[in-house]
Amino acid sequence: MLFRSTLDGKGPFSFICDTGGQNIITPEVAKSLGLEVKGALQARGVGEKSADVGFAKIARLAVGGA
Repeated sequence: MLFRSTLDGKGPFSFICDTGGQNIITPEVAKSLGLEVKGALQARGVGEKSADVGFAKIARLAVGGA
């Protein structure tokens, strides 16, 4: 399911609802929100490829009026 939401009052951004996934944003979105990204891990999914990931914290996620 695809939906629109705001992060820390900015956006809207498109999100994919995946009950088996994590809450992931791109590095470009993190930068546009002025978020400090900490840590470094290699994330893996289906297949052989991996991606560099870090952690960031937002104060507010809003979907519609919620």
